[in-house]
Amino acid sequence: MKIAIISVTKGGIATGYQIQNALSEHDVTIFGKKEYISKEDVELIFPLGKFVGKLFKNFESLIFVTATGVALRSVAKHLKGKEVDPTVVVVDEMAKHVISLLSGHHGANELARDIASRIGADAVITTSTEVQGKVPVETLAKKLNLVIEDYRYLKEVNAAIANDNKVDLFSEIDFNLNLPDLNLKPWAALEESKNPKIVITNKLIKLDGPTVYLRPKNLILGIGARKNLNKDRLLEAIKKGLIIGKFSINSIKALATVDFRAKEKGFKDLVKSLNVPLIDISISAIREVEDNYKSSAYVKEKIGVGAVCEPCAVLAGNMASLVLNKTKLQGITLAVAEENENIGDVNTMKSKKGKIYIVGLGPGGKDHLTPKAVQALDQSDVIVTYKGYLPFIPDITGKEVFAKGMGGEVKRSKIALDKANEGSIVSVVSSGDPGVYAMASVVLECAKETNVNPDIEIVPGITAANSAAALLGAPIGHDFAVLSLSDLLTPWEVIVERLENAAKADFCIVLYNPRSRGRRTHLDRAVEILKKYRSSTTPTGIIRDAMREEESVIITTLGELLEHEVDMHSTVIIGNSESFIYNSWIVTPRGYKGKYFKDMK
Repeated sequence: MKIAIISVTKGGIATGYQIQNALSEHDVTIFGKKEYISKEDVELIFPLGKFVGKLFKNFESLIFVTATGVALRSVAKHLKGKEVDPTVVVVDEMAKHVISLLSGHHGANELARDIASRIGADAVITTSTEVQGKVPVETLAKKLNLVIEDYRYLKEVNAAIANDNKVDLFSEIDFNLNLPDLNLKPWAALEESKNPKIVITNKLIKLDGPTVYLRPKNLILGIGARKNLNKDRLLEAIKKGLIIGKFSINSIKALATVDFRAKEKGFKDLVKSLNVPLIDISISAIREVEDNYKSSAYVKEKIGVGAVCEPCAVLAGNMASLVLNKTKLQGITLAVAEENENIGDVNTMKSKKGKIYIVGLGPGGKDHLTPKAVQALDQSDVIVTYKGYLPFIPDITGKEVFAKGMGGEVKRSKIALDKANEGSIVSVVSSGDPGVYAMASVVLECAKETNVNPDIEIVPGITAANSAAALLGAPIGHDFAVLSLSDLLTPWEVIVERLENAAKADFCIVLYNPRSRGRRTHLDRAVEILKKYRSSTTPTGIIRDAMREEESVIITTLGELLEHEVDMHSTVIIGNSESFIYNSWIVTPRGYKGKYFKDMK
């Protein structure tokens, strides 16, 4: 989430920094008087109300660390409606109270509670439904990942909920929320209802009386097109096709087309406009299923398969089935598939269970990203990662991204678990392998602690030990140990003991996090320990940014290791007592020479 924190006092800015640190998983910018802020922050320009008007257009949430009156006067002239206004929260200078001021049901209440829990304050919530412990329409939509399509009757329906009047709920999707304030009714009774209604469907229907339509994102649009069509042409065809099928555009979960079309500018612009992902389907995948669909001889001659839009829609979806067959729209063909996982008898109240992929990027280059990792990232609705890894992640267009600086692994894990629990497909992304000093362990630990258990799949990647070793030759060709010299989470005494035992056992040793700005002497101590058990001439490699553009490789010895520059981007590999250097390679033998090489001369 993109958040602005605004304050005009020194004490307010101090509290603002406290909130910024607490919300480290979000993109938070501090705005204040020049004399109170750091160089990385932004100076306020007065009059404040005019400046806040600009923030309204560029931020999802505004947090005022001011008096409530200051916040009210600053935002008053810019209010347009809850469907477009950012959420606004007010925090007092002493961080005692967090007030949900504007768009409470649209996220301000939740944000206020979140901030309060993190900084030890009291959340102040005033919306009638939530004060009474009831579920407003906006909260229902957020919990079920639904889109509110029409706000015209939203206030009236929420008022009915707050006043204990009957509100009928009709749904074509299954969910597991307990909603005692709503009158859950079978779909067949839809036309008979005379009460205010909440209707969950992807269908375009028109009902009498106050009705709020909530749209599930469960439609996959398969598209076949002539080459190099522009965005406007494609969008016009989609809108016409959805009208023909009587489907809401807000229910589009993804678009799908053949892989070589997906690379065209028109499709790239299209997904940005609709803010949905584009799934590319290979010719080989289509060929396996094309016999199930009506084929065009002309298309088959041109691209090698006779059907495009229908197989693309079905293949891209999760248990998807066609609900709009191939429809021709002036050089474009469109088919719509509906995902079946959550469709069924609403009275069964089945829960939608999301999934977490814990993905390893490997060293960072696209050449070293596994096909499984690419597939997982493609299928994901949400990406959670350290911001430094974003350049190494393939196209994230149309996905929800949570990316912040180093640290905050627990917060990132909680975000992933919460999103998966809401039904989203999430990729938690690490460099290297996610199971080696990365996110796999912390996500699983958090799942255990919170008892949130979505489907979790770990997608391995090439870890730094392997990529660095490949550049050196075969330094870990025999038994080896991997140790991190960072004592941020592991006591230094424990690290020393492990180093001592690994060195004594004559393991080849790989050192992660060998030296940082604040931790200058740990590597010196490690070398001191290793010299007790092996020669100063032991072959040693220093690899920086393995298999990236900035890559550097140094082959040296244990005795000369400390003469070279080593930092957090470096991986250090120290051979065992039998390791040797051959033609600029470090080799650690496994014992073949004594047993099998005697007959080679």
